[in-house]
Amino acid sequence: MRVTGLGKLILLILVIGAAFGGWRVFQNMNKSGGANNGNANNGGTSLFGKNNGGNNTGNNGNNTGNNTGNNGSNSNGNNSTGSGNSGNSSTQSGGNSGTFTGGTAASGNEILLVTSNTKKGWLVDEISKFNAQNGDKYKIVTKFIETREAMHAILEGKVKPAIWSPSSTIWTQRLSQAWQQKNGNAILNLNDGDKYRVFFRSPLVFLTTKRKLNALKPVLKSWDTLRASNGRTSQGALKWAHADPLTANSGMMTLGLMLADYTAQTGSDPAIAASSAKFRTYVSGISRGLVFDLPAQGGSSALTKAFLQNTSRYDFITTYESNAIEAALNDPSLAVIYPNPTAVSESVGALINGEWLSDTQREGARAFLQFLGSEKSMREGLNYYFRPAQSGGNLSLSPVL
Repeated sequence: MRVTGLGKLILLILVIGAAFGGWRVFQNMNKSGGANNGNANNGGTSLFGKNNGGNNTGNNGNNTGNNTGNNGSNSNGNNSTGSGNSGNSSTQSGGNSGTFTGGTAASGNEILLVTSNTKKGWLVDEISKFNAQNGDKYKIVTKFIETREAMHAILEGKVKPAIWSPSSTIWTQRLSQAWQQKNGNAILNLNDGDKYRVFFRSPLVFLTTKRKLNALKPVLKSWDTLRASNGRTSQGALKWAHADPLTANSGMMTLGLMLADYTAQTGSDPAIAASSAKFRTYVSGISRGLVFDLPAQGGSSALTKAFLQNTSRYDFITTYESNAIEAALNDPSLAVIYPNPTAVSESVGALINGEWLSDTQREGARAFLQFLGSEKSMREGLNYYFRPAQSGGNLSLSPVL
């Protein structure tokens, strides 16, 4: 398994270029083609508005992210289309972890943490313990929003957290840059270990079933072999899915890997290739059989859940290794394939430098970040099959598996 971190800001810019050079076009084609958000078993919705062999009905074009963000500027100063609000955001609670039910910002002793569902299990556990230990002094409350959507929500003032925990350092770097361009001040301190740190990593993988494994292995050797398959294996036409890149980090990572494969083969400049017609054609070839249904729009966790509920819904999906390991341990009929190369998601904790925060909220946010970084808390994160960010030391995923 060759790993690329996709951690440099330039790669984010390229992936954004890929998304808006290709994905938005595909979405518009999908909408105009009358695709709905149907169940994949009943035909589902392909990326190009084609029927996958079932009973597509309707002409509503309910695709995620059709609103445009106003501040998605790239490094060249050109405004790019934002993700909008997909309506997939939700609040969660568990034990002593509070549900944020207010407007844009928490008040009093409440400390708003915004994160994606990928880390929900670990974070809800740790929030419950932290809140119990601190009594009425601090109370962490949560709002779960997919990573890229959350970045735009913060940038546009739609949500005002004390802590943001996205699924990659890509997004904290991007928010930091875009906020500085828009407001002229810093919203994050990426160089202060007390205010910003990476806890865990999780590679992107393909999740499938052992029954389909032998047919999929030659197809999934690379993105180009998937493209060359024309959407078919020895077992028939493919149905597969990845999360919507306009809201979810894993979807952006998937597009980023396609771009990396394309530029490696062609020797082209990634910054130019990302928005080129030839790359869109390349992605179009890869995307034969790609299903863009409601679970795909809901993010990596929602997509994985839908696949586990019915493994005939898709032949394979892209998801995080942490999701895939947990699923495979619970269901021996599942199998995991690693893309070559793959990319790594990073669980980040970042304190927000927002004028809306009180001294108590700032103090509590810093205390919670320190709490998450303790060896006990990190060790408990291994139970959710995340890899520790730092190699060596006393933390390892191996004993958990």
